[in-house]
Amino acid sequence: MPEFDKNAAYIWACYLVGALTIGAAVLHAWLSARAARRTLDTLAANDEDTGP
Repeated sequence: MPEFDKNAAYIWACYLVGALTIGAAVLHAWLSARAARRTLDTLAANDEDTGP
């Protein structure tokens, strides 16, 4: 087990990188879902406009 006192900066840097990576993945998923919802709404509106 590494000594925390000697490696504190490295350990905190690892935690920060991990947290930023998770945050970026969540943000990407949220933005992708918004874009997909917008596309789906546009396609549904086009279907309603081109009715029988």
